[in-house]
Amino acid sequence: SDGEAAVLVCDIDDIFGLVQRLPADELARVLSAVFDPLDDMAREHGAMRVLDECYTMVLGARTDDTESVRTNDKEEEGERAVSQVAAMMAMAERMVRHASTVKVTLGGAEQSIRVRVGVSSGAVHSAMVGIKTSAFSVFGPAVREAAMAAQRGVAGCV
Repeated sequence: SDGEAAVLVCDIDDIFGLVQRLPADELARVLSAVFDPLDDMAREHGAMRVLDECYTMVLGARTDDTESVRTNDKEEEGERAVSQVAAMMAMAERMVRHASTVKVTLGGAEQSIRVRVGVSSGAVHSAMVGIKTSAFSVFGPAVREAAMAAQRGVAGCV
């Protein structure tokens, strides 16, 4: 489906360094400690987690089995878009705070996990992808913009 949505992309700072330095069981603990509460936040706001290499969620995109909530009222559409972005920004700020409470010990020193978060809104294409194991996915300018904001962002900030 084509439409408008708010997109959030969250990435753990230095994830590749963590993968190289942590034993598998500790890495799994850290990832679960960071991302499980994010799934709860997504459900709380009616957002959907998207299969992607970074933690990605979308609010407002349609799946094939959802009815359209689009209207011809531009003012109503604008209000919905502002509300979706505000919800994503609130989740982004909560994600940054939450991630900093997850600790990992590297080289004998305890440190907090830091994430980079990008938020964008705009055009997306959403679809169920895969034949044997299908997953909801989104593509488009808003997804690229959110991913770029996360990649180029400062760890610990939105």
